[in-house]
Amino acid sequence: MILISETDAEAALTVTEHDIGWVVEPGNTNELVKIVSGAAKSVDPQRAERATEVSKRFDFAAAMVSYCDLIRELVQKKPS
Repeated sequence: MILISETDAEAALTVTEHDIGWVVEPGNTNELVKIVSGAAKSVDPQRAERATEVSKRFDFAAAMVSYCDLIRELVQKKPS
């Protein structure tokens, strides 16, 4: 996986922490070229296995429940 994102974004942190791919910051085309070249030569069969395991944590229904819970929490908070 090659993710184009700010390095401190949640998706980027997931990719980095679990070593399931590479992260390139938006607009950094030279780095993107270098990473695509390196990824094409990469031989790490466990990376795909790790990515499969990590992806199981991101279920659409579970994400929607979390978003709804967050929205409810924010709506219930009174402005200070």
